[in-house]
Amino acid sequence: MKSASVTIPDDLAEALAAYGRDQGLPTEAEALIEAALRQLLAGHGYLATFRPFHITPIEHDGEETDISINHDRYLADWEIGGPR
Repeated sequence: MKSASVTIPDDLAEALAAYGRDQGLPTEAEALIEAALRQLLAGHGYLATFRPFHITPIEHDGEETDISINHDRYLADWEIGGPR
């Protein structure tokens, strides 16, 4: 891990503290700066982040289908004896 000493202006320090409060982060400057940098760099594509993958069913012929969510069950049913 790298270490750095940083001097920041008062307005930036206040904004950083507000960011920490809003994000529910610890009040230590090091943790706030790390979190802010992670968010900034991830937002610009420079840092990989984990994002949960959510699938939302779509309507097909006026009916909502759950195949996108329960695909394993549908495939297993198909192999056993055809779709339900």
